[in-house]
Amino acid sequence: MRDLTEQEAIEQADSIWLDCLQASKSDSRRLGDLEASSLDQDDALAEIYQLLAGGEA
Repeated sequence: MRDLTEQEAIEQADSIWLDCLQASKSDSRRLGDLEASSLDQDDALAEIYQLLAGGEA
C-alpha cells in the first residue's frame, strides 16, 4: 500500500465531506435537488440543440 499524495488526500476528504452532506439531507430535499438538476440538464440540452441548429442561445 502506498501513501497518498497531498492532492489525493484532499480529493478523498472532499468526497467524504460531500457524502456526509448528502447523507444529512432529508428525502424531500434530495428529491428536490434531483428535480432541479434534471431541469438544469434539460435547459442545457435545449441550448445545445439550438446552437447546433444555427440559432443563438
